Amino acid sequence: MELKPLQLLVLTSAVFIFTFGFGIIIPIIPYYTRSVNATAFDLGLLLATFSFLQFFCGPIWGKISDHIGRKPVIIFSLLGFTLAFAMVGLSSQLWMIFIAVSIGGFFSAGIFPAVLAFVADITQPSERAKLMGLMGAVSGLGLILGPFASSLLAVYGLSAPFFAAALISFITMIGCMVLIPESITYTQIVKIRDAVKPLSMLNMIIETFRHMFTALKTGLGVFLMAMLVISFAISGFEGTFTYFLMDKIGLSSVTSFVKVFDSGIHLTGPEAMGIVFAMMGAVSVICQGLIVAKAIEMFGEEKVIIFGLLIASVGMILLLTSTDLGTALIYICIISVGSGLVFPCLNTVVSRRTDERNQGVAMGILSSYGSFGRVLGPIVGGYVYVINIAFPYALSAIVMALSAAGLFAYMLMGLWKKKNSEALDQEILVNVNN
Repeated sequence: MELKPLQLLVLTSAVFIFTFGFGIIIPIIPYYTRSVNATAFDLGLLLATFSFLQFFCGPIWGKISDHIGRKPVIIFSLLGFTLAFAMVGLSSQLWMIFIAVSIGGFFSAGIFPAVLAFVADITQPSERAKLMGLMGAVSGLGLILGPFASSLLAVYGLSAPFFAAALISFITMIGCMVLIPESITYTQIVKIRDAVKPLSMLNMIIETFRHMFTALKTGLGVFLMAMLVISFAISGFEGTFTYFLMDKIGLSSVTSFVKVFDSGIHLTGPEAMGIVFAMMGAVSVICQGLIVAKAIEMFGEEKVIIFGLLIASVGMILLLTSTDLGTALIYICIISVGSGLVFPCLNTVVSRRTDERNQGVAMGILSSYGSFGRVLGPIVGGYVYVINIAFPYALSAIVMALSAAGLFAYMLMGLWKKKNSEALDQEILVNVNN
């Protein structure tokens, strides 16, 4: 199947709205939750709730997409995302925001596994890296435009950015309903009890961990752990970086003079963070859209993952030496290059090693490892930051460097080139999926 331009636009919009929503939240959610008398701890619980639900639900939605198709899962996920953002915009109490965030976390967990599985369904392995890189670039674009849109729309009220995100998600859902065909070509009957069973929270938790631990025993395990490590490191960095700039450079919520190389500029803390995340997103778009496919073609996914981990690790160490906003931005861009190489390569290598009937569950498992890292990262990062502001970045650098060394040793031993590795992956994933 060859994607038409409008179909590709809808799929990329589905990925875009996910990160665009995060981009909108980043600069405004602290002020929004404060307007309903929430504390910083409440805000942390909100973000943890979202990540936990994504972690638990990713493989479940992937499994459901293997049974009923990619298109229904994408539509349901976008519908849930639309409702969640609209509810946040209408919320006047903290408990309302919690419900909205829970709905968003539950449904949005299906966007990435279903879209990536759709891409895997319709492409040959040789073409897959290019489309995976495009999806990664689009997700980075969401992080660029999200903070920018949030700052523009917030002048109309704190709720305006959330309503805008809900509208875009709704339009994308309609486009998916009208334009996107189903990519699964085989027929599989779904029993009602099998479709309803995953919706139980207890079963969801049991199934998610069963999937994750089973997949960890396969040849995919090393790449799943790499996803956990990079997500842990990047989220730990992002979760403490605002405080790092406050303590290291002197940013605050009011306008102040901020040193940039040998000169300076007057900025508020939120404005500076908008610049930071826009730069991170821009570098990610360039890296994933223009570099990843060529790098994979030249070196292979595994080597690019190792390079990416090392680059991000070096960026973390350099960040500790920053003395002004300018140098901090340079080092952040280095970190973004590293993560921009790792994420799409992990998507591609896991997809290559999974048979076509289990793309959804494989991508869901990969998504859960990423979500689990994003749950642990801010918690651990915040804890060690209190001890010393350098600890989160030193810790992230160490775990990424060790992971790169482990992958290099794994490559030297030839373990990921064993002929029976793909068959083993497929056999276990099929057992998990049945």
